[in-house]
Amino acid sequence: MKKIIAIMLLLSVAIIGYAEDKDKMSHSMKPEVTQEQSTEVSPKMEGTMVEIQLPTVQCGMCQSTIETGLLKVDGINTVHVDVEKLIGHVSYDAQKLDLQKIETAISALGYQANETMAVMESYDKLPMCCKVPETEK
Repeated sequence: MKKIIAIMLLLSVAIIGYAEDKDKMSHSMKPEVTQEQSTEVSPKMEGTMVEIQLPTVQCGMCQSTIETGLLKVDGINTVHVDVEKLIGHVSYDAQKLDLQKIETAISALGYQANETMAVMESYDKLPMCCKVPETEK
């Protein structure tokens, strides 16, 4: 009986020790975040912000097409299209792009951007819900 109690005691100590070591290891593996690090702005969030008029945007699919398409362009940081207001807000790296290049990228997707008209070949490939109704042309 004394041997069983001794074995149980040793196992308990071993399990507790293992759990404490594992906890210490998991804490040591996590990088410490200092106050300086936690207040830094991600490079993706920095950049020039511009508002672009999108008069031919019709629906959520248009929104998705423009947002997804622009995010593939090198230098674009963030994109948000407001379907109700027919505008897009784009944050970009001005050292890589300018407004004209962004407008051209939107045009290539099939949509008008400010005064830059949509590329008709791209517009023709859009789903019907993304096309301007004949009555509004």
